[in-house]
Amino acid sequence: MNDLGWQFRKTPPDGGIAGGGAAQFAFSEQSIDTLVREVIQNSNDQDINEGPVKVKFEFIDLSGKEREAFEKAIDWSDLHTHLLAVADLNFTAAHRFKRELGELDSLPGIRLLRITDSGTKGLTGPEYSRFDQPEGNFASLCRNILTNQKSSGGGSFGLGKTVLWSFSGIGTVLFFSDLNEPEGGNTRRLFGRANYPYHVTESDNENQAWEGPGWFGQFNEENIAESKWDASDELLRDLQIFRDPNIGSGTTALVLDFDELDREEDRSLQEIASSLYKAVERNYWPSLLQGTLEVEISVTEHGNVEYEEIINNAWVPSPNVQPFVEAWQKSSENCKDKFTGDINEVVSTKISVEVPERHGHYGVDPAPASKVDATLRLVSFPLLEETKELANTVAMVRGAGMVVEYKYFSSPLDLDYAVCGVFVAGLTRRGFGHGGHDQTVLNEAEKEQHDRVEQFLRASEPPAHDQWDHRQARCMAEFPSLAARGLERLRGSIKSALSAAVYTEPPPGGITPEGLGRLLKFGTQGTVHHEGKLTCSVRESKFEDGRWLIRGQVSNTKPEHGWRAKLSVGIQEDGSKKGEILPLHEVIIDGLKVSTSAVGAIFDTKEERVDFQLETADSTQYGAFLNKCRIWVDVTKQAPESGGNG
Repeated sequence: MNDLGWQFRKTPPDGGIAGGGAAQFAFSEQSIDTLVREVIQNSNDQDINEGPVKVKFEFIDLSGKEREAFEKAIDWSDLHTHLLAVADLNFTAAHRFKRELGELDSLPGIRLLRITDSGTKGLTGPEYSRFDQPEGNFASLCRNILTNQKSSGGGSFGLGKTVLWSFSGIGTVLFFSDLNEPEGGNTRRLFGRANYPYHVTESDNENQAWEGPGWFGQFNEENIAESKWDASDELLRDLQIFRDPNIGSGTTALVLDFDELDREEDRSLQEIASSLYKAVERNYWPSLLQGTLEVEISVTEHGNVEYEEIINNAWVPSPNVQPFVEAWQKSSENCKDKFTGDINEVVSTKISVEVPERHGHYGVDPAPASKVDATLRLVSFPLLEETKELANTVAMVRGAGMVVEYKYFSSPLDLDYAVCGVFVAGLTRRGFGHGGHDQTVLNEAEKEQHDRVEQFLRASEPPAHDQWDHRQARCMAEFPSLAARGLERLRGSIKSALSAAVYTEPPPGGITPEGLGRLLKFGTQGTVHHEGKLTCSVRESKFEDGRWLIRGQVSNTKPEHGWRAKLSVGIQEDGSKKGEILPLHEVIIDGLKVSTSAVGAIFDTKEERVDFQLETADSTQYGAFLNKCRIWVDVTKQAPESGGNG
């Protein structure tokens, strides 16, 4: 056979069924932000370093003769048969299909989203992949689910690519790719995939059960749909997936029946396009400023373009991102060490990132632990109603040029201006360090160091790439040791740097540090255990020469068999939900010095109560708001077999 059409896979011999793919549950929310982040990130991963990556989002309301031609080209009658079967199911995943199919059958138009990128590789690689060989871009996106063998790039999960299908009300996406390098002598590749659950169709009074997914392509001799390499321009235009050959290599994806899963009622396409513009700006302004990304957004209804916007490095940032842009763009020679109280001042400082040892496994080389500098830029701006939510927020950015997270750092500082900032780390695909902030040319050794940061931070991101968290599976596999400490110290360093940038010495004749210490609310915490109840009481505390000096007593109601406890000191700012652990300089228990760590000091005893005195490490950065915080001491029972430093 040599026909173009749909191939669905019959149920396996064991009769197993599935009520939908795990892909639809990949993200905690299915918003326009999710779509923008994942689509652009996947395009950036295929950057060929020949100018900016260009991504075009086109919303189309297709009706009339164009819809008729489209349905004929896509073999709608066959696809419709399978959709009807899915709509009759009782699976959770089927309810959406039933609703959307009802609308498609009753409304004159079908909503399409056409996404076109250029300056990228295209869908390369063989038709099929094997786990003992690196999979190509094509197989990874179009054939396989929940796989990803990439060792570089912005994405880290096979889940990310599923976002396209999640925005199709009928779970169907087409692809046409103009390859940068020929695959078997061919460069124009057409294919499609429908992500359906198990369903049963009826033909000639006979039922046929289908495993779920379907593929759109050219049938081979074994009746399997594969890539069509010789699609005519006429066919591509009918399928609404034609690419202008002048834009260069890349991929066009067509999302059928575009639908926002997180909304009960459909928005107009222009409303959606406006939201998408804001999402591009909010998530990708670093890439826009670097000139490595350009985005175009349009809406076509009844054959007329009703909305069109282009976002590049010449765009005018909105007030919600302007302060971050100001911090990014300020030249180094015009940055300061501390704020003086003026508006639009930029403070620049280096933040050391502790990268743990990386364990090698398939596709990943081992690497030793290291410390690599990253950049923190802070900017002062007026306390205005439209920008006040930005105060004490830092945009966390790595080499891929996407804002991973807008991280809030609580601070009770009473200022007449606001401060926010940008933290940038890692290596860009263009070979720039610090997330491409200064675009300084690096030597190979420097590139390797910044790439280690990039690998570490990327491995710590969940499928949505919206935070850095050591508990992610990839991070635990590649960085099983000290990843938590590295990320915690990174956040602590950023917070300390923010505090230090706005810190001002107390005025002459004002309250002394000791006096401020007496003004504090001092608290203690204890832990109830079956081996006894631990309590902690503080007899004396003072703040002297930038350090806390604390004396007190720890008691245990059941000391008979000996016990082990950890003593920690923390500071909790007003309004913060969780206190920050302070590093300890020295701890003495009953006259004997004990070992300390970043999280406290562990001691063993058989006594009912022990006296302690401790001294924190330098806490000068808190001197600006000592009268607005709470110091606490925590004592917790430790397992006897735990290490001596906790």
